[in-house]
Amino acid sequence: MMLTLDDRRQIDDLVAGYAHLADAREFERIGDLFVPNAVLTAPDPPDEMGPVRACGGRSAIVDELSRLGAFAVTYHALAGAVVSTAGSGRARGSVKCVAHHVTSAGKGADDLTWHLRYTDEYDHSTGRWLIADRTITIDLIDLHPVKRARPRPFEA
Repeated sequence: MMLTLDDRRQIDDLVAGYAHLADAREFERIGDLFVPNAVLTAPDPPDEMGPVRACGGRSAIVDELSRLGAFAVTYHALAGAVVSTAGSGRARGSVKCVAHHVTSAGKGADDLTWHLRYTDEYDHSTGRWLIADRTITIDLIDLHPVKRARPRPFEA
């Protein structure tokens, strides 16, 4: 199966929706972007930057991603994606992202910036593209002070 332009647009929207919902703290809605038996494998920074924590199923994935709520602000800036077909109703993606994680609101906060990649498998068996497998790998962690942070996440 060749990916059509519409398939590619839907996958791009799926990836962007994940980032947007994470920053808006809409963790339950992020769960709707995954097939029911999806797997998310995440790092455990700063000690483990490679994928070490696997969670299976939407509920476990929502719980894992809810850990982002410990930060006052997150900001996921997608830096490019390559998507290819992986058989009938399946696709693979490699997505780069610069993810800012601000430790507190107001003055004196730090920004833990993760330069990461998502290695994805997408599934179209339900009639729309969903994430079947997402592996997160951090390539670089940067730390710098923030002049000021606004704690309210933007609307999804």
